[in-house]
Amino acid sequence: MDLSAQQNKPHVSFLIGSLQHIIRTKIDNQLRAEDLTKTQFDVLVFLQSNRLKNREIIQKDLQAHFKVSNPTISSLLDRLEAKNLIQRVVSKNDRRIHNIELTQLGIEQLENVRVIIDNAEEAMLKGLSHEEIESGTMFLQTIVNNLLEKEVLDCDFHSSQTD
Repeated sequence: MDLSAQQNKPHVSFLIGSLQHIIRTKIDNQLRAEDLTKTQFDVLVFLQSNRLKNREIIQKDLQAHFKVSNPTISSLLDRLEAKNLIQRVVSKNDRRIHNIELTQLGIEQLENVRVIIDNAEEAMLKGLSHEEIESGTMFLQTIVNNLLEKEVLDCDFHSSQTD
């Protein structure tokens, strides 16, 4: 490829950033009817995934996983708690610690909203073969791993799906 063609080609980081922004905007628009944002949905998925693995989650776990500040995650949890989707429960082992748990309404809401997310992903991947999806997923996973300097990402995005 000659230099001028290479200069006109968008950088991978730009394309990934644009893709992330477009996905978040489209999903936020679809979730608005359910009074949720994609970020709130992501927190519910994380809690559900860990609930299915019998793991207790505290606010610091969410901060670390989503790489946000304490005030940011606290505000997000306040909004989810006000919607009765999560609850803060005093730990049986240490009364100073509050575990973050899904409420029954949170579990039900997550199941209802998952259809919206699945439909959005299906529309996003329309026209791609299984092999292209697998290859693209591996490509993106490698970039994430390179940036995190890890061999395995500690997040299973599909583990919270109910069977």
